[in-house]
Amino acid sequence: MKSRDGRPDAAGPPEVHVGIDTEGHVLVHVSARAAHPHALVHLCAGLAAAGHSIRSGTASRTSHARWVVDLVLERSGVRPPRADELLGYLGATQAPTVGVERPQIVRSTVDRTADGALVLTVRARDEVGLLASLLRRFTMLLLFPVRVELNTADGEARDRFVLLGPSEQPPSPEAEWRLLEATAPVERPLSSASEAL
Repeated sequence: MKSRDGRPDAAGPPEVHVGIDTEGHVLVHVSARAAHPHALVHLCAGLAAAGHSIRSGTASRTSHARWVVDLVLERSGVRPPRADELLGYLGATQAPTVGVERPQIVRSTVDRTADGALVLTVRARDEVGLLASLLRRFTMLLLFPVRVELNTADGEARDRFVLLGPSEQPPSPEAEWRLLEATAPVERPLSSASEAL
């Protein structure tokens, strides 16, 4: 159901569509209310636990805690998720323990929007569970995504997150610093040539 301006009705029923594109990627659309503040973590962790890797997509939280999520999943031998499973992930009270213990972050930057939200841009080696791991780090910092843009190219995830603090307030300078620290690029080990110097 949509409101008069064409956007999903915050009070309307959930909308879920799962399809396959011409290249065999699974297309997922979910528009539903989710009261839990970490609902997106739960959705992505649920997909990762089922063996799905996200190729690209967007997710945004509208008013009244409604999430609108559009994802393209990588081709794999894993069965496409069912509508009831997707809604179950989004509405769960706890996320599966899944993810990358140490994301291989290549580059990260943090900026601010005009209204004070943090904008994190990350480039990292693509792995199943990477997104769930990043989102879980945000929860530990009391940062909540309101907009996510995902892309993968040449085995590298290139993601962008817009984050707010509790009660949708602009994050503090300390939270910004902690976010930079939590997403700092992984130092690459010295090559054998470098070690010989």
